[in-house]
Amino acid sequence: MDSVIINEVMKRNLKLWTLDMKILKVLSSKKVYHSKQ
Repeated sequence: MDSVIINEVMKRNLKLWTLDMKILKVLSSKKVYHSKQ
């Protein structure tokens, strides 16, 4: 039972983490774009 809960939490954390990474990439690319102008 415990391991199932842990697995679910890990999956959720991984999804959040990948979402954060995507947002960071977008933000950093926008910064680069602005700095070039």
